[in-house]
Amino acid sequence: MTALILYYNSGNKHLILSNKILFMKFFILFSFLLFTSVFLFAQASTENIIINGRDLDNFIAKSIHKFPSFTKAHVHLKNGEVAVGRFNYDYFSVNFMYINEKNDTVALANPEDVDYVSFPVDSFFYDNKFYQWVASSEFATLAVRYTYKLARKDNLGAYGIAAPTEKVESHNTILGLGRYELEGNEQITFEKTTTYYIRKPNGKFVTAAIHNFDMVFPNKDLEGYMKKNKLNLKKQSDILDLFVYANQ
Repeated sequence: MTALILYYNSGNKHLILSNKILFMKFFILFSFLLFTSVFLFAQASTENIIINGRDLDNFIAKSIHKFPSFTKAHVHLKNGEVAVGRFNYDYFSVNFMYINEKNDTVALANPEDVDYVSFPVDSFFYDNKFYQWVASSEFATLAVRYTYKLARKDNLGAYGIAAPTEKVESHNTILGLGRYELEGNEQITFEKTTTYYIRKPNGKFVTAAIHNFDMVFPNKDLEGYMKKNKLNLKKQSDILDLFVYANQ
């Protein structure tokens, strides 16, 4: 039997492992918990992030981009052309930014023309929106998306206890936060959602729920494997475990 080869993203580098050592490496490298849930078949998790008004600028500076600095990348277009430049993924605008010839930071125009964007240590695929690569095999691709939503604004009263102020409408991005003119005694709550996806044979990404895994791998008893091993699809390590088993 030909050894199963999977390519997956450790966050800092790409690794290639044979199936003889794959399971052990997965649990070592991906043992961290992204979020917990009592729902076994869910594939998304939400984390509340509370930021004081005085810390907002620092939070945005640290969280807005995928990479610490703009990095050389190849943008592969659907028409076969390739563009090269210095890019970074912006989590708040859910789009790529790049440095143009005038050294200005601008948004990538017409993302619908993009097939995928490749960096030295990562890749993003486009299918109506961008998906960050996690793992791939000969048959399928696993990906993730991180999104932020502005949830609420509070005043900090006596003893630092938060008291709700006027309702803050939810937004998919926080680029317009400046208009709130936050003060030191105010705080903002963001919801950060992590969602995993699997790419179907037709190239479309769907949430990494068990019924979509079954669609991509119809000849595997994936639900039985999940129950036997008590897998939680909000854990990256467990999703990777299921992905490896499905590809065997």
